[in-house]
Amino acid sequence: MAASNEWEKWHLTPDGWVKGTEKTDFSRKEVVPPRSRVATYKYQEYVGNVHSKMQISWDQVWAKDSTSTQDLKDQYGEYPSTYIEDRVKGKPIEF
Repeated sequence: MAASNEWEKWHLTPDGWVKGTEKTDFSRKEVVPPRSRVATYKYQEYVGNVHSKMQISWDQVWAKDSTSTQDLKDQYGEYPSTYIEDRVKGKPIEF
């Protein structure tokens, strides 16, 4: 069993990024994907055990078509938030 395995799904739509289902170590909040989505991505923070370094990933888990996905990413950004972008790119997070 992992020390921590938290994730959230984000849907790219013609109206921008929409947050979807989210799982923390203590709960899960289910959200139905919007009908207008063209792609779904999963942001995950995983720690195998207390001695492991956190692994961070951002993966596409569903797509309608790559052309509209790229057009919308050009319009709304590669990531839904600066926090996720900074984490994926390994930048330190300041609170």
